Amino acid sequence: MGLGPNAQPADAQREADEYAKTLRPIVIELRHLPVEKIADEQTKRKVATPRGGRWHGRTVARLLDRLHLR
Repeated sequence: MGLGPNAQPADAQREADEYAKTLRPIVIELRHLPVEKIADEQTKRKVATPRGGRWHGRTVARLLDRLHLR
């Protein structure tokens, strides 16, 4: 699932929320770790980022915020 360049803000928000929900079980399993370690683990597990790139600590932090886990 990618957030396309033509997506409207409300659509992009909804897509991001839905994608975050799919990652919730993984994040809950790893949330005892620092965000950089979670990023490394998600990259190692080949968990896709919303845009298909590599996980970074800031990406994980945003995900945790979106899921209200921090």
